[in-house]
Amino acid sequence: MEVERWILGLHKMLDDVRKDIAEICHHQDIPVVIPDIVPDDMSERTRGYSWLNNGHFVANRALINVLIHHPDSDLVKLTTSGLIWSPGAMLQFMGKADGIQDKLSVLVDTAPGQTARSTEFIESKIRNSNRPRNFYRQHGSDWIIIRRIKTENMVQKEVFIPKKVPPELQTVMDFYLLVIRPVEVDFAYKLWGIEAATNYHEFFFVQSGKRTTGTQYSRNLLKISKQYFDCELKVREYRQMEIAIAKAYLGSEYELYEEDINEEDALAEQSGHGATTRRTHYALDPSMLPNLTFDVLLRFGHISEWWWRLIRFYPGGTPLLPLGRRRMIREEARFNFMGPSNTAHMPSNDGTMVLPQAGGSGIDMGRLIETITGVITTSVSQLKIELQDQIQAAVAAGVAEAMVRQGPPLIHPAPPTLPPVNNTSADGWTASEIEDLYMPEERHAAVDPIVVDPPPMEDDDDVALHLLRKLYPDQPNADFKSPEQRDLVERSLTREHSFFGVLPTGGGKSLVWLIPAVSEEKGITLVVIPNKALLSIVLGDLAPPSTDGRTDGRTVT
Repeated sequence: MEVERWILGLHKMLDDVRKDIAEICHHQDIPVVIPDIVPDDMSERTRGYSWLNNGHFVANRALINVLIHHPDSDLVKLTTSGLIWSPGAMLQFMGKADGIQDKLSVLVDTAPGQTARSTEFIESKIRNSNRPRNFYRQHGSDWIIIRRIKTENMVQKEVFIPKKVPPELQTVMDFYLLVIRPVEVDFAYKLWGIEAATNYHEFFFVQSGKRTTGTQYSRNLLKISKQYFDCELKVREYRQMEIAIAKAYLGSEYELYEEDINEEDALAEQSGHGATTRRTHYALDPSMLPNLTFDVLLRFGHISEWWWRLIRFYPGGTPLLPLGRRRMIREEARFNFMGPSNTAHMPSNDGTMVLPQAGGSGIDMGRLIETITGVITTSVSQLKIELQDQIQAAVAAGVAEAMVRQGPPLIHPAPPTLPPVNNTSADGWTASEIEDLYMPEERHAAVDPIVVDPPPMEDDDDVALHLLRKLYPDQPNADFKSPEQRDLVERSLTREHSFFGVLPTGGGKSLVWLIPAVSEEKGITLVVIPNKALLSIVLGDLAPPSTDGRTDGRTVT
């Protein structure tokens, strides 16, 4: 899987979630206001507790009011005995919400940091249940904290793995939980009863009234990865892929950027303890989880922010190059901007080069080169993927249309199906099959129009047909196989614009360059055919007196 396609797929997925949420809300604006500081006692174990209940963030029953009063809604009917809810409309709403959860589950698992074990992640809770929740709010940020019982060395100890949710995803996730989830709770109670409603109230991932299982999440990931990443990935493959990407792009570089790391280590040594002991055992906050001090939370948050940079969810961030390439750029900057006679160039603490300026400020040359290289590399990769997708879409559309609108064959009378091509290469490939392995490259600049003097004919519209019959003098009644083939030939004859043409196998693509060659009584037409077998077949078709074909037999490796 291409890393660039994976990153673009994540952003496309988030955009689609926004669209799905707008659709389920009938494109009505429902304000959600969450202050920077929201009380959240992480050590509170009372069932049902969550920061989601610690404030008035959205109007009461805001979405229900939209659904009831929208002109296209058939959710309820007002009768003399009261409101009658439509089970069909409620199920339709729940189905749309399930679709949002399908994408949101992959985003919540991926965007805050490397994915957790699916069996642990899929059990995530937004409120305390029989066991404590996994969804927290600290200093304006949402956190997903996976709880794990560590059993190494025969010692039972609860371990916490925090991941900080990026702001883009946080906005969408908070809206979903504060606006859409209360409606799911209500509808689940009406459709399936109190147990289903409790599932929606306490657990993050629930569908059709039941908690999502690891098997369901695995099937969902297989579907989502095919749709957004252009490859099917199972849970284990996806997790291993992310670990490999993190190693290639991040390594342990986050340690170079920790604030006051040298001072902190010195303080730890002065106290007679290591930095890890200071983080986990001293100045504990009673409102935090056991063994999860605020220092540890900040450290994991710092790692999450570097992950955001990798997947481009970091606010205002620039594309991140692989770690090895970043190091190479810094070494080159060190070599190029620090010479034996130039003592003004000094390395910074992280190894990049700082070039002093007037007024005492400096330019981080290594970081500047790294940023520019990252932007250019990413832009080229995105352009490549966009072109691939456009070409695939154009080919699929062209083949589909051609299959519906099959025209007569090029020379022979029209049979029920296209006749097979008899001339084959030494490798057993037919001309059409080999031809379809290659697509014309896009021209980088438009070619100046060349005036072609057609032979005298009664109707100028028959120039292409005349040249076709000139190419095949033994077929006086030769005609184009389809209107699309004729259109491509005429475009090729005008030489006014670059174009991209798609025809099915056996559709006569070779005429697009053969006929213009015939149209010139003098001169040479250069045709590049990147396949020897196809070249020999084409030369066999160009028998005198119509055209003289010559080849350059050099091999390029």
